Amino acid sequence: WGDTARMLATAMMNCCWLLNPEAIVIGGGVARAGELLFQPFKDHLFAQLSGPFKDGLMILPAAFGHEAGTIGAAALAREHLGIRQRV
Repeated sequence: WGDTARMLATAMMNCCWLLNPEAIVIGGGVARAGELLFQPFKDHLFAQLSGPFKDGLMILPAAFGHEAGTIGAAALAREHLGIRQRV
């Protein structure tokens, strides 16, 4: 998981420099790795960031875990079709 964590951290570092987010939410299949990926990812990311880009930045798992992408796609399809009724 080391290479994956390092590459993901580099990609997110660039996003942080561009957008300065309050949080990064990790979901989908990547979330299944759990702390095997999350801790090395955090270590690499915070080692590369500085100052305001690092201060207060939260790394969070998606609320729907590895199903986040599927649930999001279904919600987008429902919205596109004009379906307002909750199931």
